Amino acid sequence: MFNKIKEIASELKNEMIPFCQKIVQSPSFDGEEGNVAALIMEEMRKLGYDEVFNDEYGNVVGIIKGDEPGPHIMYNSHMDVVLPGEREKWGEFDPFGAEITSMLTAKVDPAEQEETRVVIGRGVADMKATIASHVYTGALLNELRKHHGYKMRGDFVLSSVIYEEAGEMLGTVKLMDETFPARDITVHANICGEPTSLRLALGHRGRVEFLFRVNGVAAHGSSPWLGVNAVNKAMKFVDAYEKAVEAEKKNDPDLGSSSYALCYIDCAPGANCIVPDVCNIQYDRRITPEETPEGVVMQAQKVIDKLAAEDKNFNAVGAIRECDHLTYTGKVVRMKNCKEAFKLDRNHPLARESAAALQALGHDSTFYYWNFGTDAPVTHVTHKIPTIGYSGTQEVYCHIPLERVRLDWLEKSLAGNAAIYLRVSSLETRDLTL
Repeated sequence: MFNKIKEIASELKNEMIPFCQKIVQSPSFDGEEGNVAALIMEEMRKLGYDEVFNDEYGNVVGIIKGDEPGPHIMYNSHMDVVLPGEREKWGEFDPFGAEITSMLTAKVDPAEQEETRVVIGRGVADMKATIASHVYTGALLNELRKHHGYKMRGDFVLSSVIYEEAGEMLGTVKLMDETFPARDITVHANICGEPTSLRLALGHRGRVEFLFRVNGVAAHGSSPWLGVNAVNKAMKFVDAYEKAVEAEKKNDPDLGSSSYALCYIDCAPGANCIVPDVCNIQYDRRITPEETPEGVVMQAQKVIDKLAAEDKNFNAVGAIRECDHLTYTGKVVRMKNCKEAFKLDRNHPLARESAAALQALGHDSTFYYWNFGTDAPVTHVTHKIPTIGYSGTQEVYCHIPLERVRLDWLEKSLAGNAAIYLRVSSLETRDLTL
């Protein structure tokens, strides 16, 4: 059956690649994913999906019903892309042209390159090539059923969501919290399609975007002793906070250490001859599975309380940043900018069977861990649905000019996704628990 999967993938690539180009050619920034959503639904209907719909937030879902009882497996991706940046850095290529060309491109190790055929365009690696692979995975499974005697266990559930880039998992949160329960849709495992270079990703650190406001007292610059300089007090806080995080940081043998990065600082009024009475600081805190966003808040508050006890003029507040997001369907949703760490045990049946599937194809079955964050904590941590990452796109090409996907790896990912479905769906639902 696995040789047949490779044969069908080789045939379907001739439809999958043009579809990938078509959705790259339709820009879909956060809150503007509607056109791409329509293209994805149109393609799934053409390919014979049993159910195709988008929810009130704009997330797209396609379902192929199984022939026999078994676990329902979700393939999750996102439709939104980041801005292309300065046009001249793309050289001769249109960021939304989706042109096919030959180019020196990374292997699994980015330091090693080879000449290969690629599609170039904003969002193709992150993650419209994955969307194309997922959509055509459903087509491949249908082909196995119709012409090769395959009895499909469980449902194939495709989800392509909104607002992953700027929305802190907004689309997947609403899908899992509201849409699936309302429609009585259950999934037992999730394949997250963020870039993995054809390897299997087992987790990543969490992220907390933390804002601090340090308050002072304004005064004329000629008489600074009459005021309290908020920037000076902020410098005191920065030193104490970073020392506290460093002293208390956790380490995970696979995901690495918790970390902090001061990403933004400003003051107000920010003018000559005025002692600033406000200083705003923004931190990017990365956390291990031992830590939680709530714990990060408590850690920061302890630092603030200690400084306030030592200095009567120190006044600061901290909170996880929150943002409002307008979806293309007209919904306004407020989200906290944070996500938990997640980690799947390499001996879990989902990891074991996914690796076995890739081995059956003669593909790489290496386990590794993402540096960046994904929507996976929604399924894995919040909803206790085992989650693994797999994709033919590459992290090294995300969010940069000349973003690209290898056509050979796109074809391999199609076969890999289908093979993973066959192996994982052979499990019982009781095997897919955390």
